[in-house]
Amino acid sequence: METGENFMPLSQTFLDGIKPADRFLLAFPRSGSRWLCYLITDLVNQWQGLDSTWYYRWRTSSKGGAAEMGPKTGLPFAEIVPDVHKPGGEPTSILEKLSGAALYRSHHLTEVLRRSEGKKVYMVRHPAAAILSYHIVALERGWLTPGVTLEEFTRWKLDLWVDHVQTILAYRRLHPSKCLFLTYQDDVPLTAAQLEASATALRIPFTSEGIQAALRRLQEHIEHLNSDAQALGLRGSNAKPLAHLPPALLESIDATAAPLLAEVCQAEAEGLSFSSSRTA
Repeated sequence: METGENFMPLSQTFLDGIKPADRFLLAFPRSGSRWLCYLITDLVNQWQGLDSTWYYRWRTSSKGGAAEMGPKTGLPFAEIVPDVHKPGGEPTSILEKLSGAALYRSHHLTEVLRRSEGKKVYMVRHPAAAILSYHIVALERGWLTPGVTLEEFTRWKLDLWVDHVQTILAYRRLHPSKCLFLTYQDDVPLTAAQLEASATALRIPFTSEGIQAALRRLQEHIEHLNSDAQALGLRGSNAKPLAHLPPALLESIDATAAPLLAEVCQAEAEGLSFSSSRTA
């Protein structure tokens, strides 16, 4: 049975290598942490004087091959914010050299919170939208037995979402300065204020113009993905996924999630306000 303790566990080798200063982008699956990784990657490439458009061109090329794109002129997010759940060798983050502390992306909380003393940026998406997206991806990738309904999947995953959010909220109550909350927006994943707060927390230099350019490039990328004839047009939005849900299911999820989302929004407001006062 999945619980918070064993949800998407990390390798013991990686856990043993976590340094106290290591930082993490954390989220329940399908909650927008990938989009945040793209934005952070864009800002780091700007900071280093590299090509912030290369990775998007590689991602959206017809073959997705480096040879087709020519020379590598920028850094991909796998080198900046590696996903610690990807198979293969142990991940390394170039930010350890650039800013003195590595940055990783993870869906697992328990061991990360026990071992890392660095900043955590936690993305929260309405659980109905996150679980719907999770269900679609799980079916597409063969993670589920065919025929598992969204209602069945929700009963399974909603408790895990609740545990995930409760765990990080409890951590924040003990360590408010170490945790920044970001809520996934209705029409675009993130706002300029959220990205500025994230970059400030992670000690990544930026300019206002660079923030706007990064957000624009992400939105163009999402629009490209949604233009695919096979796509459902749901990427990058909360409003569209929620409109696809049966009203009774959405009402049930709302009733469970509302108190937690209210605390999350309050925590986010406090974090953004603090960040704004530091950069003013």
